[in-house]
Parts: sequence; structure tokens; C-alpha cells
Amino acid sequence: MDILPKMEHPPNYILVENVRGFEESDSRDLLVEALTKAGYEFQEMLITPLQIGIPNSRMRYYCLARHTARVGGSFVQPVTGTLIGYIPALDAEGMKEQKAFVDGRKQGDLSGLSTITAAKKQRTSLETSTVTKEEGNVNGKSVKPDEESILADPMLALKVDQLEKYIEFRDVKDDRMKMYRIPDKTLLKYGMAFDIVKETTRRSCCFTKGYYHYVQSTGSIFQMAHEKDTATVFDEAEALKAKPDSETIEEDNARALALLHSLELRYFTEYEVARLMGFPVKEGKFSFPQSTSLKQRYRVLGNSINVKVVARLIRYLLTSKEAEERQQEQKPKEEPKEKREPQQDT
Repeated sequence: MDILPKMEHPPNYILVENVRGFEESDSRDLLVEALTKAGYEFQEMLITPLQIGIPNSRMRYYCLARHTARVGGSFVQPVTGTLIGYIPALDAEGMKEQKAFVDGRKQGDLSGLSTITAAKKQRTSLETSTVTKEEGNVNGKSVKPDEESILADPMLALKVDQLEKYIEFRDVKDDRMKMYRIPDKTLLKYGMAFDIVKETTRRSCCFTKGYYHYVQSTGSIFQMAHEKDTATVFDEAEALKAKPDSETIEEDNARALALLHSLELRYFTEYEVARLMGFPVKEGKFSFPQSTSLKQRYRVLGNSINVKVVARLIRYLLTSKEAEERQQEQKPKEEPKEKREPQQDT
């Protein structure tokens, strides 16, 4: 960051992505200071893929910066120094739709270095809320409140796709099931910690680089037997496991395992995760090298970005307010409809 203000030919545009929480870090302060010294106008955002209809919770910090002296113009939406929770649209109609979709999720004021300390102190601690079973989070897990609010509002939730659009296979007889099925030992020991989703669910947890290798807090598990009541099955299985009679413990565990097997739980495939990350898998424009292992594929996806979110951010970053206004002026204006006088009967 120290080098940026000293560069003879600094980049015209900069886009920074980081995990949520970066906005309160000392590193963020250094970033903002360097951008300011180097003559950049910048906008900070917290964005989740849920906001553009993708059923995946992956809240990330983004900073968009443009060197106004080099590229001219300014951001389409005036920069206020506030950390915002939406991507400004590039036309009036789109802006109206987008604002309606994310209303109420703007974050606290972080206007510049002079107020960053105060902003940190004043930041409200948002407590997590439990998502309903209908939303697919049947084991009482919770998502971040601003992401949860999208799902809690019926009108907003309907703008998010169901997971069925991103699923590769649903047949338990599919040969791939062997590779992605949850091992019995893992299922019996950690099943209650899973975030289980179905094809009708409109969300999934953030997939990390530890997915498929670790089971807790690394991503959601897909239930193929969508007609089964997940909570009921787990309650029955836990009741069997809780019996203290050591003489029947093996039998009880076997019965509990049979119950859990009825849910047909499996990991999301690497290509399903890639779809949720916005990669053009369905269009046949993306694939993994054959030489990569499954573990490597999950790892690179966990460290990746959401392509569709970043594509929108780049489009916004590269469009100036002045260029957008010129484009709006060039659009053909609709002719006013002539009012016709009602015909009189003769």
C-alpha cells in the first residue's frame, strides 16, 4: 500500500475483495489512506450473492476505486463515505428494483479516516437469528442477520433461486453418489452439526476450502430425499443414540444410521459449488483440469470469488456517471400515446 501513492503510472481502477470484518481492520485503514493519498475516489460495500438471486450466503467486503484524474468522471452514484450493502444499478429502473431488493441492509457509517475510529465504536452488534425449517436450516443453524433478512421477507426470498437450478444429480443410483456420499462415521458423529438443504431451499452456507475434508462450518450438505422431514429423522436417530444401555448400543447405532441413510445426504459436487460461485458451468465454458484432485478443486473454490457478483461490480466500477447520463440521453424517447375520443353511436 505504501507503493501506490509513489507510482508514476498507478492503475486506473482497483477492486479489492476480502472477508467480512476487513472493514473494521487496521489493514482497511491503511488501504483507505493509500487510496486517498494516491488520488482515488472509492466506494466500500458488503455484498452477498443472495442479493442477485444466487442461493448462497457468501458475504464479502469489496472496495471499488477509480483514479479520477486518469480516467475522468465519477461513480454513477455519488460517494458518501458510507459502507453500503448493495450494488448501485446503472439505470433508473434497475436502481429502483435493486434498492427495493436490499432495502434496510445498509451498514454503519465508515466515512473516511477521520471517523473510522468512532464508527468502529458505534457499530451495532447484530445478533444472529434462527432460520425457519422451511428455509432449509433444520438443525437450528443461523446466518448473518442481513442475509437472513432476505430469506425472512417473502417478497425478497422469491427473488432468490431455488437450489434445484444448481444441482447436477438427484438420483441415488447415480454412480457419482459413491464419491459424494457422507461416510457413516461422519454422519453418525457430526450429522447434527450439518447445515442440510434441499432442492427447494433458497440458500446454502458459504463453501470454504475445507469442504469435503472437514464437515463443520465448511458448507451445506444436500439432502436428495426431499420428501423426508429432516428434523424428525434426526430426532429419532438421536433418541436411539442416547440410550444408555451398552448392550444394545451397536444395534441402536445401526438403526440410527439406517434412519440417517434414508435422507440420502451427500456433499455438493465441485461443479455444483462452482455454479453457486457464478462460474459458467452450465454453458460449458468452465471445467477443472483432469489432473486436479477433488480436494484441490474444493480448495480453489473456497478461496475463489463469486464471478457474477464481481462482474457486476466491475461493470459499475468502469461506468462513470457522465457516461451513464450520455447513454440515457441517447435512448429513444417514447412517443406520448394519443388519446382517442370515444366514438358516439349514430
